[in-house]
Amino acid sequence: SRRDKKTFWILLSKAKQEGFSGEEIIGTLYWQVKILRLAEITNSAKEANQKSFVYDKAKRSCIKFKKDELIEISKKLLTIYHDSHMGLCDSDIALEKFVLSL
Repeated sequence: SRRDKKTFWILLSKAKQEGFSGEEIIGTLYWQVKILRLAEITNSAKEANQKSFVYDKAKRSCIKFKKDELIEISKKLLTIYHDSHMGLCDSDIALEKFVLSL
């Protein structure tokens, strides 16, 4: 959510080295994007049914994204997830391309 491509790349590499699967990484990223989208369209942690710390952090991060950009990011992550399950792509390579496209 910091929009720091270099740090994102390093964290992705570390996650792979520690044995996390592409599916696990995609799930974590998708969860984060969902929280950002939820913070974007709600006015309070209570309305979003989230803890204040998580909600407030996501709300602050939302300003770093253009309108509808989070929707496009979530679509890309879902596409990677489904395409890798159908054997249309390698999730590791697709994740690397995803990071570089941000």
